[in-house]
Amino acid sequence: MFPSPATRHLSTNAPLFGLPGQPPHSDRKVDLSDVHILIVDDTGLNRDLVSRMLIRLGFDPACLLVAHNGIEAVEWVRRHPCDLIFMDYHMPFMDGAEATRKIRAWERQNNRRPVPIIAFTSDASPSVRFQALGSGMDDFLLKPCRLEGVRSIINLWLYVRD
Repeated sequence: MFPSPATRHLSTNAPLFGLPGQPPHSDRKVDLSDVHILIVDDTGLNRDLVSRMLIRLGFDPACLLVAHNGIEAVEWVRRHPCDLIFMDYHMPFMDGAEATRKIRAWERQNNRRPVPIIAFTSDASPSVRFQALGSGMDDFLLKPCRLEGVRSIINLWLYVRD
């Protein structure tokens, strides 16, 4: 049984990549050539910016997947396993919160471990943060983001696989 969205914030997904409650393994190298990250945003500039930052951090461009809206994101997750998702909150057709709820439901129905989903938005209001985490997202990154913000998210969520 998976924890409820309200209790999933931060370290609860750690067992997928490491031990719960432990800090990131900064002394161990993650094989970045096999880490798949889904970037979901309806704005091409934002997708490109995050992609370039991830490439600068050493991720393989071939392992960076993109979706233009929540509908595409849900389909990607169902067909292709990924290790982390940057999910825009406000998108047409299906927003990030609804996409996250659908992904979480699919994970539960298929006995999959929850992939870390990071809310990626320019809306810093407490209500959006609360709604994002309540939908099942695990963390929150404000746009425009900086390389250090993306690095912090990566260091928090992508542990070395044991």
